[in-house]
Amino acid sequence: MRQLAIVVISLMALSAYEALAQDLSEQGWRSYAEPNAGAELEYPAGIFSEDSDKKSPSGRVLVTRDGSARLLIGTLPNADKHSPRSYQKFIAQESYGGAKFDYAPVSETWTVLSGTREQTMFYQKIIFTCSGRVISTFALTYPIVARALYDPIVERIEDSFRPTTKCDANDFAG
Repeated sequence: MRQLAIVVISLMALSAYEALAQDLSEQGWRSYAEPNAGAELEYPAGIFSEDSDKKSPSGRVLVTRDGSARLLIGTLPNADKHSPRSYQKFIAQESYGGAKFDYAPVSETWTVLSGTREQTMFYQKIIFTCSGRVISTFALTYPIVARALYDPIVERIEDSFRPTTKCDANDFAG
């Protein structure tokens, strides 16, 4: 009897996940391009909308209706001349202090930070362009309990993310 209950629960979870994946494909994915910098990505407009209180020349914040998840996209000059490794360390300390990192690769032109802090998951990709003078990034934070919904969103956003190709700092300085 116990095995039957486990099978039924597993099938229900699989069915719920399949329904979630179907819902996700119908979330009205839109392209978003930074107006001044040119970095771009796709995001589910049915889930996120722009936070009008969080506008700046270097980026935008998109939020869910309930405010539990945030998607940030931005481009900024690499004024401190960080390498991907040094910037990853800086962001880990400044933005994710006390976090447990599950994934943190570094290459010559990009880095990723992914993990958890308290009840929140995060994924941030950072790409260096223009011979390292420009940093383009996106970060998604969301509740751990909603991971089944947001993990596929992270993957699609990451696949669509394109850093700026504008290499004149005046193009995105505001």
